[in-house]
Amino acid sequence: MKNSIETKMSLILNKLKKERLKTGLSQWDFGEKIGLSQNAYYKLETGKTKLDLYRFLNICKVLDLEPSSFF
Repeated sequence: MKNSIETKMSLILNKLKKERLKTGLSQWDFGEKIGLSQNAYYKLETGKTKLDLYRFLNICKVLDLEPSSFF
């Protein structure tokens, strides 16, 4: 069973993916916008790599979303 932090991270990552898909950008294109390769972005979006605050805020900026919309 996931702990509460893992559950919250999963929800955040799901929303990030949903918002990226709304833009019509592929993982490759979106990764390029935030300075990551497609593979690195895939790992981030799927939770294989931890999402740090800097990257989260950068993604929010690119998606034109307020960070608070994830909570």
